[in-house]
Amino acid sequence: MHLRVILIAGVAAAFGAVAARAGLDVPPAPAPAPVPDMSAFARKSDIPTAGDAVPPGVSVDGAPGSSSTQYARADHTHQTSVQRAMMTLATTGQVARWTFAKPYDAGVVPIVVCTARIASGSALPFTVNTVGAPTSTYVDLVVYRVQSQVITLSALTTAALAGISVNPTAAAPVGTTVDCVAGKPTQ
Repeated sequence: MHLRVILIAGVAAAFGAVAARAGLDVPPAPAPAPVPDMSAFARKSDIPTAGDAVPPGVSVDGAPGSSSTQYARADHTHQTSVQRAMMTLATTGQVARWTFAKPYDAGVVPIVVCTARIASGSALPFTVNTVGAPTSTYVDLVVYRVQSQVITLSALTTAALAGISVNPTAAAPVGTTVDCVAGKPTQ
């Protein structure tokens, strides 16, 4: 018999004895209910076991589990809506297209942030611009670097009066590495 049932039965018997001495009519305590046999409800084979490998924290796609008898499965990941890429420019001055590893849902325009790596020993800054708006599947980028010559305001004024176009940027050289991150506008 379960300890709690024994305790309750003992307390009820003690109250019954006290009430009987006091001359009160107390009905007998009901018999305790039998404890059900739980062995039919929980089989050892039904109890999940721990996975044997640590899954990565996140991935582009959440992986569905292949086993329902393990918890913290080795094949599970948490889906992320942030994607990352490292690209190396193959041509100079041309538009580079980054196609996302997993397209975003239709109508979702991700926020894209990119940075060009400056070559060791170079002090010339780079700028990365999107060409048009990103789509749910790709973004087009163009990378420029600032020209090394310093142009004074008087030189710009003279060039403008003479009808000469001055471009203070140049296309980034072949081999420039660009690091990009794209994510849904609402996380």
